[in-house]
Amino acid sequence: MPPRRLTFYENRLNPRRDGYFPVPTPANHPELLRNEDRKLWLRTEEIFESLKAGRFEHLQELLSIYHSARDGLLRATICTLLGDAATFDCFQQMREDLERMQRAARETRTQDALYDYRDMALDFCDAFASWGLLDAAPVIVDHYLTLRSNGVTDIRSFPVLLSMIMEREVTIISTEPPDDGLEEYLGLVLHRHEALCSQYEGGNILLFQGKKSGVKSYANILAHDMDEAWHLALELRRRFEASTGIDCHDMYVDKVFQPLAAARIAEAFLNSPEAARYKEGVRYFFGHEIPD
Repeated sequence: MPPRRLTFYENRLNPRRDGYFPVPTPANHPELLRNEDRKLWLRTEEIFESLKAGRFEHLQELLSIYHSARDGLLRATICTLLGDAATFDCFQQMREDLERMQRAARETRTQDALYDYRDMALDFCDAFASWGLLDAAPVIVDHYLTLRSNGVTDIRSFPVLLSMIMEREVTIISTEPPDDGLEEYLGLVLHRHEALCSQYEGGNILLFQGKKSGVKSYANILAHDMDEAWHLALELRRRFEASTGIDCHDMYVDKVFQPLAAARIAEAFLNSPEAARYKEGVRYFFGHEIPD
């Protein structure tokens, strides 16, 4: 007997579990009733359902919920959703909000302000990396350097995000450099960014692993190329499932990736008439083109 599906509140869009296919959360869920952000969780779930139906008009409200929420798990869930479904205008608003937080942290330099800024930067930069805009890479670098120069800890995921956007094979770009190697590291990142801008004639291009991103690209990696992309299994399941609205629950069993199931699901998609309508370099959410 298969395990029960988790609710939206329990699952939090976790790709190791039920991903984008949780079951609805009852309003009287015992744990949720004790959460001070109960109403915000339920409203976020309502917006999630509207996004699945191709209605993107509530994205700004979703961003407002992020700023109002006290529950870090809710904020992280919202940023997962924004990374996969936000429009260009929403990402631009996120960038401006983060820059305001950055300025405030620089001015006050208190530990609380710096770590609140770090938490937002981690959430928003993860969403920027899921978006994949090449010109988001310098933004991620800027926030990483601000945090690092102020002695803020637990920021090792920023280089990983840069690597996910810009490189096919994992190099030292994906790893935090020591202090005496920071200048060389930044030079490598800048050189890689410039090379990609030259290759694609500018930074207004959506990339994954240094190549133009797209639903069929994700499917091809899942079907044929997981030996080299094993470290991106979670990311690929998330992107493919969110883009297509295909239930990829079988890709993980007891939180362990199942490559044969992933290949089967991806192959079935690639061999279907449905695959032909997806354009490379275009973002989709549950089969609906995101209106950029």
